[in-house]
Amino acid sequence: MNTTVATLAPSLSPAGHLSCRPEQEAAPLPEDLHSAIAAAFAMGAGPGLLHLGGVCAASALPPTWAYWRDLAARYLTALCTAQQGDGADLPAVPVPDAPALQALVLNAPPMAGAEYLDADVLNALWGEI
Repeated sequence: MNTTVATLAPSLSPAGHLSCRPEQEAAPLPEDLHSAIAAAFAMGAGPGLLHLGGVCAASALPPTWAYWRDLAARYLTALCTAQQGDGADLPAVPVPDAPALQALVLNAPPMAGAEYLDADVLNALWGEI
């Protein structure tokens, strides 16, 4: 019986959509996180990133997954430190400034679709979390 689990890797489309795809040459995810990450990303980039930044915050992850986890953790930190509002008056979570976004782009690890990564894509993904 073959119990091999397909290795997953984050992938960015030309339109800037982040997804999770099988990739034979990707570094393996910890076995206990594999299916939960796949399920979260099956619901969309926002839920996938939220899962990485929350549930996987203390997990050892391959560099590409750690990159996206760190972006989501940065979002959660900004959310927790944002001024609190009430109902419809909740403030938006502040997006990192342009130099911070540019640094994130420049420090991205090699990944499928890295050529499509820019500050606008990060800004859009921030809004999906």
